[in-house]
Amino acid sequence: MAKASSMTDAQWEQQNTPLHPDEARAKGLCWQCGDKGALYSAFGGQRIKVECKGTGEPAKVKKP
Repeated sequence: MAKASSMTDAQWEQQNTPLHPDEARAKGLCWQCGDKGALYSAFGGQRIKVECKGTGEPAKVKKP
């Protein structure tokens, strides 16, 4: 993929997985990031990359 500085906001966000969450789950992938390990967002030229630490599974709540 092109360097971040040469990408438009739309191109930056296109790095996100194109998979529907159900399709990702069926393939055994994280439904949040498609096993890419990150989520991408942009607005007004400000680029954001957030590491995906989840497994795509519902959060487990510890009960006391």
